[in-house]
Amino acid sequence: MTFSHPAICGICWEALKFAEVVRAHTKAAASFAKVPLRRQEHVMVHQRATWGAQMERWMKLSLLLVLATLTYLGFPKLLPEASTPSEPFGGEEVLFLQRNLSSQAMDWFTVIVYTVGYIVVIYGTGGFLLWKRDYNGFTNFLLVFVLSQTLGVITWALYPVAPPRNPLFGVEGVRGIRESTLGFTLSFDPYIYGAFPSLHAANGLTAALFVRRHDKTATMAWLCLWALIIFSMIYLGEHYWQDALAGCFYSIGPYLLVTRVVGKRL
Repeated sequence: MTFSHPAICGICWEALKFAEVVRAHTKAAASFAKVPLRRQEHVMVHQRATWGAQMERWMKLSLLLVLATLTYLGFPKLLPEASTPSEPFGGEEVLFLQRNLSSQAMDWFTVIVYTVGYIVVIYGTGGFLLWKRDYNGFTNFLLVFVLSQTLGVITWALYPVAPPRNPLFGVEGVRGIRESTLGFTLSFDPYIYGAFPSLHAANGLTAALFVRRHDKTATMAWLCLWALIIFSMIYLGEHYWQDALAGCFYSIGPYLLVTRVVGKRL
C-alpha cells in the first residue's frame, strides 16, 4: 500500500492539528488545576498568620495571669505582722474532721488537693478559656481574680485572722498537717494571718463561674474540685468554715461587678 505526497501531507496536517488541540486542552487543564492550589496556598499562609497572631495573644494573656498570681503571692508578705490577731471563730469543724477522719492517706490527699488543686483552678481555668478562644471571658476572669485578691489583701490588713493550725493564735488541739507532710509549701503562704477570707474558696468558685459558660462536664469537674479544696483546707486547719463562706462573697461580688458593669464597657 502506497501513499501519494498529497495524502501524506494531509495526514501530517491532521496530526499537527490534533497535537495542537491536545496541547491547548492540556494547557487549559493545567491552568485550571493551578487555581485551587493557589487558593490553598493563600489559605495556608492566612492560617499561619492567624495561628501566629493567636499564639502571641495567648502568650500575652498567659503572662498577665502569671504576673497577677506572682504579685498577689509576694505583695501580702509586705504587710506588717499583727501583734494580736483577731479571735478565732471556734474551729469545732476542724477538730471534728481531724478526730474522725485522720489518717496518713487522708493527710497526704488533702495536702495535694489543697496545693495542686489551687494551681489547677487558676491556670487550668485560664488555659481552658484560651483553648475555647474566649478572650473576653479570659480578660473578665483575670479582672475578677485581681479584684478578689485586692479585696482579700485589704481585709487581711484590716482584720488579720490566724488559721486554726497556728500554734499561738489558732485552735488548741488542731494538728499542723502541712508541716509534717509538705512543709516547704508553707513558704508560699502569702500572709500568716490571712485566714479570713479564704481566697482558695473565692478563686475556686470564680473558676467554676467562668467555665460553666462552655461545658457542663467541665463545670461539674471544677465544682467537685472546688468542694474538695474547701474540705481539704478545713481538714488541714488552714481555714474556718466562716472563711470559706466569706470567700464565696469575695468571688460572687467581683464576678457580678465585672461581668455586668465593667466587662460590658471594655
